[in-house]
Amino acid sequence: MRRWFLLAGALCVAPVHSANLCVNADGTEKAWAGAGYNASECDAWFSSINAAASATAASGDTLILSMLEDTVHMLSADTPAGRSFSVRNAENSSDYSRCVVSAAGGNMLQDLSAGGTVMLRGVTVRDGVSTAAVQVSGTATSDAAFVVDSVHFDANVSLAPGRALPPALALATEPETHTVSYTVTRSRFTNNTHIGAGAGALSFVDGTRLVVHRSLFEGNVAEADTGGAIWINPARRTDGCHATVLSSEFYGNAAATGGAMLASRDCNVTVHDTVTGAVNRGNVTTSADEFGRGVMFVLTDDTRVSLRVSDSEFAYNYVNPQSQSADGAAVRVANGAVGKGFVTALFEDSVFHHNEGWSGPAIHAGGETVSTVRRCRFFNNVARGFAGAYFASGTRDSPPFGSHTITHSLFANNHTDNRGGAIRVAEYSSVDVSNSTFFNNTALDNGNHIDARTALGGALSTVTNSVFWSDEDNGLADIASEANGSFGMIQYSALRPDAVADSGATLSDIVELERSPVMGDGALRASSPLIDAGLNLDGQVPALDIAGQPVPAGPGWDIGAFEFWRTPVTDKRQWERP
Repeated sequence: MRRWFLLAGALCVAPVHSANLCVNADGTEKAWAGAGYNASECDAWFSSINAAASATAASGDTLILSMLEDTVHMLSADTPAGRSFSVRNAENSSDYSRCVVSAAGGNMLQDLSAGGTVMLRGVTVRDGVSTAAVQVSGTATSDAAFVVDSVHFDANVSLAPGRALPPALALATEPETHTVSYTVTRSRFTNNTHIGAGAGALSFVDGTRLVVHRSLFEGNVAEADTGGAIWINPARRTDGCHATVLSSEFYGNAAATGGAMLASRDCNVTVHDTVTGAVNRGNVTTSADEFGRGVMFVLTDDTRVSLRVSDSEFAYNYVNPQSQSADGAAVRVANGAVGKGFVTALFEDSVFHHNEGWSGPAIHAGGETVSTVRRCRFFNNVARGFAGAYFASGTRDSPPFGSHTITHSLFANNHTDNRGGAIRVAEYSSVDVSNSTFFNNTALDNGNHIDARTALGGALSTVTNSVFWSDEDNGLADIASEANGSFGMIQYSALRPDAVADSGATLSDIVELERSPVMGDGALRASSPLIDAGLNLDGQVPALDIAGQPVPAGPGWDIGAFEFWRTPVTDKRQWERP
């Protein structure tokens, strides 16, 4: 008989000898008749997934699971390698609620050594104990793929001591010289717990590519380790490793140390159109060690890796602020040691708000990191140590040290209990800020908006076309620099009189402000003296303002994150206002 199945992203026709292997609680034809399914289409009946998978005679077989109220069981057994087959519900639908698979008596062990494509679709996997409910392993001798589509992993528990065995899904096929790809789409991971050392839901510890698409991670816990939802730590640390998270949501996940949402080591990461945290549903890191920081933590030990975050929201994430190493409640990027590779990070069109930690609760970029921030919004973040939103540092022995560029971004209502209400520039780093707006950020020590103070030579290279304003004067400088810190050039920018406490800074073409030139959302007033008053940066920075509109709108560049348009335009980035 002829059956459709998914092979490497294409819709194919299985060979005529493929079989339908039907699985239900008692493994009988009678049970299938009760399910309203045409039992005549079943070539054989089994009482567990692994028993059916072990019996497959050829690639292209379909394991069809009963939609009865009775629970289908896995029962641990190695499934055969080198066969492409699919495991799905009887209706071949994305409705996982009516097809429940119990992992209480064992897990699904899928060997991808000989290649092939295996798909799991439209089921709920729950109640696993002691180890990963679904585990993909082997050493690939051919290209291989594993697809998880519309699967709900719920209330699974792992007691395994290794990061390779989280409670829900373990992806650990060694690629050798081949491509091993994993796809997780339209799936849910809820209330899974790792009591041992490892991720709270999913681990990607070997393979080539991981794509997580339109999926939800909520209430997962890694009690003793890193990655409340996802842990990425591929053994094959090469430029070919890439993890992508698209259009997904992370709420209320927790880890003892490390990223409560996602931790990555020596693997390129892309995050797009993704939300982490919401009111009363933020992700939490309960403590912090040397590398235990951030809801999303990207670290490299041996190589050059990249992080790209776009069109995403990081909100209400929390790192225990009592620990002075609790850095970057939302994002933390770093390298593990001097000379051990570096991270290139790009943040575009994203928003960071209501995050709380010790330093840089929105973004903490340290070590040998080269970062770029474009058209992002930072508001209502709180640091109990330094840098209310963005913390930048570098490493002495690693030119270009820590290099950070920020353009067309908004920092509003951020706060630190120490120095740098919005940004702190620390050791061996440089930060170039252009066309950005700083509004009502506060510090208790100094530098309401920006602070550069370190005995190791922190330097803010330039500030261009930017505006700094606070509705209330707390007696502190808006831009402060002490010790070996220095700003270099502050040009074509708008500040209050005497707002800069930096004897080494050069000020040029400064607009002194007596009242706010911006409205509550940071946009320029129609009467603002900042319109057409900026330096032409054409070719030096992207010619789009924070709302996604072309720059300039008039005869010259404006000062600030928002370009002023004489006719109304639509803000292409509709976020909650500060």
